[in-house]
Amino acid sequence: RVMKHCFQNNFEDLQVENAGWSFRDDLLNAIAAWPILDDGSGNHVWVGGDDLRAAWAGSPPYDYVISFRMKAKELDSELYFIFRNKQHPDETYGYYFSTESGLLSKEPPGTNLARADQIIKDLIWHDLVISAIGEQINISMDGETVLQVVDNAPFTQGWIEFQSRRGQIWYDDILICSLAGQ
Repeated sequence: RVMKHCFQNNFEDLQVENAGWSFRDDLLNAIAAWPILDDGSGNHVWVGGDDLRAAWAGSPPYDYVISFRMKAKELDSELYFIFRNKQHPDETYGYYFSTESGLLSKEPPGTNLARADQIIKDLIWHDLVISAIGEQINISMDGETVLQVVDNAPFTQGWIEFQSRRGQIWYDDILICSLAGQ
């Protein structure tokens, strides 16, 4: 499969507001952009926390791969990575992956699809790769596949979203690629 580049941000230009992201609280009210900070080594990172959401407002393709780096800043921090996500008063759905529990769920109907055999319980950088290609969902952490699942009734559209459920989480080197031709 040939992938094409859709979006990339390493936050070194200190810009996020104009890079295709929208920001909301848990009640879906618009909020200010998440800050970008120096991580102490001269590298700039995107900082999420307080149960706030950042959704990529670009046109999300159906089949894509997203990679990013993340670092929890507190031991009880939790990221929900939400994809093929739609939140609208008339219709809400999406896949939710928790870095704390390792659980991949599908909402609705509230189905737990799989649990990763590796979760994040430390304060170091981790590389995550999440692919949603047709019915196949794969999640890798630090180069190792931690979850593979086939959903025979997959959602076919929706946003890509980060939700920092608890604690502060740093993000860096986000890359979203779609299949060529989408």
